[in-house]
Amino acid sequence: ALVDIIPPTTRHNIASKASKTASVVKKTGKVIGNVVWIVTTSALLVGLPLALSLEDEAKIVAQEKELMAQQQGAQHMMAGSSYPPGSNQQPAQKAVVPPGF
Repeated sequence: ALVDIIPPTTRHNIASKASKTASVVKKTGKVIGNVVWIVTTSALLVGLPLALSLEDEAKIVAQEKELMAQQQGAQHMMAGSSYPPGSNQQPAQKAVVPPGF
């Protein structure tokens, strides 16, 4: 049997090294798991509200730009009139003619 081939001291050394290796792997895994937990939790507690506030700020800036564009368009339409101020003359509107007439 294998027990008879490998001396007891060698078997004990192999078993103790395997036990120590398993212990180190277990402790390292636990530490890495804790670090990943801390990083993930911190990212959620800090990063998520930050991302949401940046998104809200971007929406507000876009709305302000849209409002400014609307105001400039309205001012451009008011200032772009081809008739002099005070003149109430409007161009004669043509009647709508359907096609074929």
